Amino acid sequence: MIATRCITTCKQPRTRYSSTGAPSRTSFGRKIGQVLRWASGNGFVFAKIVHHPGYKGDPYLTRARDAIAARFTTIAREAWANIIRRLRS
Repeated sequence: MIATRCITTCKQPRTRYSSTGAPSRTSFGRKIGQVLRWASGNGFVFAKIVHHPGYKGDPYLTRARDAIAARFTTIAREAWANIIRRLRS
């Protein structure tokens, strides 16, 4: 199944980290003298160092995949029945 493969092997960092979590880390500017910048409210925030607390993760995509896989046959059968019913009427 394509969805199973994409969710379990997807190389998109956002998908992977939101599902399995991300470790805590410290970020610095890329070069000496540079700062980190991000939008906050109506302006920007600047910092030389940022301590990211990490994230434990939430495997919502995996749960959604498992839930739809269990219901897929029923959903497909009902959809085909509706198509056939509309064609006959």
